[in-house]
Amino acid sequence: MRVWPSITASGRAQPARPVQVLKPEVSRQIRELMRLNVVDAKGTGRRADVAGLDIGGKTGTADIARNGGYAERAVNSSFLAAFPIGQ
Repeated sequence: MRVWPSITASGRAQPARPVQVLKPEVSRQIRELMRLNVVDAKGTGRRADVAGLDIGGKTGTADIARNGGYAERAVNSSFLAAFPIGQ
């Protein structure tokens, strides 16, 4: 669901109107893949797995720009977590 901010820069509250942007089945598939990224033996987000918690996530990497090109063997890594992923 997409929900626009309920408070604007003017400080006046605006009613939040959720808008469905994905079909429920697509949302379920994305959540399942994000969970596998954490619990699968080949998942790149395995370090985020916490016993008893339903965590999913998406990892990413980006080359580091340096001197008009890209640094060798140097990247920025990121991890976005979602919790609880099953809902």
